Amino acid sequence: TGPVFLQKAKDEAGQSAPFILYSSLIDQSDSQFLKEMGVACVMTKPSSRAEIIKNIIWTVQQERSPTEKKALERKFRQALDKRKILEAKDIMNQYLAESGISSGAKLLMEAELAYFEGEYEKARDLAFNSLKNSGESIFLMNLLGKVMMQLRDVVTALKCFEKAQALAPQNLARLCQIAEIQADLGQTEKAEESLAMVSDIDPDSEALQETRAKIAINSGSDDAKRLMGQLKDAENVVSYMNNLAVAMARCGKIEDGINQYRKTMHAIPNERSDLLSAVQFNLALAHLRANSIESAKEIF
Repeated sequence: TGPVFLQKAKDEAGQSAPFILYSSLIDQSDSQFLKEMGVACVMTKPSSRAEIIKNIIWTVQQERSPTEKKALERKFRQALDKRKILEAKDIMNQYLAESGISSGAKLLMEAELAYFEGEYEKARDLAFNSLKNSGESIFLMNLLGKVMMQLRDVVTALKCFEKAQALAPQNLARLCQIAEIQADLGQTEKAEESLAMVSDIDPDSEALQETRAKIAINSGSDDAKRLMGQLKDAENVVSYMNNLAVAMARCGKIEDGINQYRKTMHAIPNERSDLLSAVQFNLALAHLRANSIESAKEIF
């Protein structure tokens, strides 16, 4: 389907070219989702040949030298996704200099950059100021959800993600994130409902299988190793679990981070000694941060 294709193109193919959507099936309820997916231009069927050509030319021009608000925002987020930090900062400076753009939108862009650079408290404060100035938006609520996850305020993160999902119900990655948080909070039935929604949209979703593996790891389930063995890229789950443990340690929950590493190690398939070694190394570092030198030595 169109929504699944857009997400796969964005997440798996890197989306190096702008998307132009030409369809008779688009309505107002799709607008937030299309913004999130970085669609550059939406044309409604039928359109004249002249109108199609005009829109294609405009899209290519904005791709090369963005000047309009939406194009600047899209190029900024693309630069962050590709970790082109200097390009993102140049675009942000141009954006901040535009007099016709609201202060709330500018604060949001600054918050997104702060999140990307790992300044989570700064990103939170900027995002809340943006909320006061401009109200809720899908990018703002999604950003706040990610920031709160890093600050380990999972209850607030869930509320933010749910508000964002209400604006764009077809976002599979966020649905998976919601299911994981719900499972972590003991909301098992709600987590299964969220995963069922993902399955309805894309039954073959790799993200769905990865989320089931994450939930199994976090719950200490014996199924975790089996689920990890079935994944195309088990590295994605291990990387996510490592980031989760780091976030716990950063918030002073070092023992929780250590337990997270242990649960991840238990779930790694026997044939993936490379992944096991990486997690063991990070676990040893976590012990050092906790001043447990002897425990670190045992692992090294």
